[in-house]
Amino acid sequence: MQYHIQTTPVWDAFRKKDGCPICLLYERIENRLVKQYLGEAVMEPDYRIKVNKRGFCTRHLLKLYDGGNKLGLALQLNTRTENVIENIPSVSNAKQAKKLAEKLEAEAAAMLKEKQDAYPDSFDGKTIIIECARGGPDGASRKIYKTLRLQQFG
Repeated sequence: MQYHIQTTPVWDAFRKKDGCPICLLYERIENRLVKQYLGEAVMEPDYRIKVNKRGFCTRHLLKLYDGGNKLGLALQLNTRTENVIENIPSVSNAKQAKKLAEKLEAEAAAMLKEKQDAYPDSFDGKTIIIECARGGPDGASRKIYKTLRLQQFG
């Protein structure tokens, strides 16, 4: 690979002696996106509308919480919570409650199916890598990853 301005982060990641270079690049990009979202994007209506539809996973919500702009995150979470509450229909009897429960169950099943569809039908010819991460007693700025087991199928 030739050295270009675009490849500087890649070269820097490979120069570091500790940690996986791909994890270093991923962490750098992830931190930049958290900073961007908590900066100018949190007040952009387009971003807030998109977040209202999907929310954040637990991992990224915690990263946003640690991102240094609690007010911006609070505004977004307030908007998200209001959106969720508005979309929950009120029920006044058992029949309506049952109908709502069925609708929520169908939605949860669809989300689970979407996740399961991402997995291959078979692990034949696939390599499975199981990893774990650890930080220090108070956490670490960067996790240390270690491969526990490598299993070749097929």
